[in-house]
Amino acid sequence: MSRKQLLARPSLAVLVILALLAAFVPHHHPEATPNSMQTGDIAWMLFSTALVLLMTPGLAFFYGGMVNRGSIISTMLQSFISLGVISLLWYVVGFSLAFGNDIGGVIGDPRTFFMFDNVGTAPHPRLGMGLPLVLFAAFQLKFAIITPALISGGFAERIRFWGYLIFICLFSIFIYCPLAHWAWHPDGFLAKWGVLDFAGVRLCIFRLVSRRWPVRWPLAAAARTSTATRIRRLIFRSLSWARACCGLAGLASMRAPH
Repeated sequence: MSRKQLLARPSLAVLVILALLAAFVPHHHPEATPNSMQTGDIAWMLFSTALVLLMTPGLAFFYGGMVNRGSIISTMLQSFISLGVISLLWYVVGFSLAFGNDIGGVIGDPRTFFMFDNVGTAPHPRLGMGLPLVLFAAFQLKFAIITPALISGGFAERIRFWGYLIFICLFSIFIYCPLAHWAWHPDGFLAKWGVLDFAGVRLCIFRLVSRRWPVRWPLAAAARTSTATRIRRLIFRSLSWARACCGLAGLASMRAPH
């Protein structure tokens, strides 16, 4: 039996177990009362969520255009696979670890929103006030998705695909979720210090760390990219990143006292 088969069978078993839990374990999804939320806030956050989601495939094409021709598909797939794997982790336990009931200002209680229990259209009294909690969870999910995809540029063409899957799972649970709790949960210790992270501080830290292992992009691949393509990529990423920051600024303004 090959190594791929040994890894694929446990992965399939985990997916089947999670599917059965989602199908048969009872969950409570509170519904919002009529006229309890601002439609403008919801529309703005839906728009921001959609554009942040587009950043991940945009990043895949960006990284795919900077590697050797034989590695384009695998490099792009590292970004796209994050959409599925991190979404599943976020649904099961990631959202709870990041935004569940506070445990010492460091991490959230994994039982709070396990399998998206108690996540519905009703707003949460402390998380994204005035927004459906499921929309708040979806917006935060997009950042959890793109963060490991961004890091994949630090080891492009130098990691096995199964190793990358294991890495993004461990990174999401043990690195991203605690950091999100510190900065974005009202009881996180950084939030109590008055820190407002508009989707940039932690990513800059990750970028500085990745410089320990610099990326050696082939000059030939860079030469194949036209100036017009580079300009389009720059505009696309700048607009998406600005929308992400605006969405987080909107959440911060909702949380601030008036």
